[in-house]
Formats: sequence, structure tokens, C-alpha cells
Amino acid sequence: MLKNRVFIIGKIFIIIFLSPLYALAEEQYRDPFISLVTEDGRLISFKEKKKDVLELEGILYDPYGRASAIVNSQIVRIGDWIGEYQVYRIEKDRVIFLKEGKEFIVKLEKEEEK
Repeated sequence: MLKNRVFIIGKIFIIIFLSPLYALAEEQYRDPFISLVTEDGRLISFKEKKKDVLELEGILYDPYGRASAIVNSQIVRIGDWIGEYQVYRIEKDRVIFLKEGKEFIVKLEKEEEK
């Protein structure tokens, strides 16, 4: 009888005190049922979920609509999503994103020559 009580108290202790730790650790892992590759073969980065900053690293401009940009270490094209932002237009020196119907312009900053 005493062993059953100790066992039950032990379970309650684990549920009450260790469950919050598990819930915090769970955020660090990705869902194993979500594919790591998009339909067109690009790798998905999960870092942008935590980061709400758009970092424009480069642009491959094509005036005929096949332009690409590197944003947050991902290669994106018009219509792609980075977190909550959708790539709306890619120009020679900037990328225009849409979020909740509003435009956000991110300009490509030139590196200073050394």
C-alpha cells in the first residue's frame, strides 16, 4: 500500500514539475512530418519562424520575371514566403514584400570596398 502511494506521488511530481520543462524543450525541435524540401527542390529553413527580420543578402535580377533573391540565407522568387512575408517584387537593388496587405521594401546594401 505504501509503495502504491509513493508511486502515485512520484507520478504527480513528474507531471506537475517536469511537464513545463518538456514543453519548453519541445519548441526546439521541428515537426518530423513536415517536409524539409519544397515541391521545386529548395530546402526549407526553420530559422525564420523565430526571426521577424528580413536580411537581404543578394539579388540575381532578371527583367523577364525569373529574378531571385537571397533573404535570410534562403533563395526566393516572386510569390515565395519568408515567415509571414511574401515576396511581391524583385528589383535590381531591392525586394518588396507583402505582409497583411502592406508593402515592405528591403534595399540591398552595398559592401564597402577594402
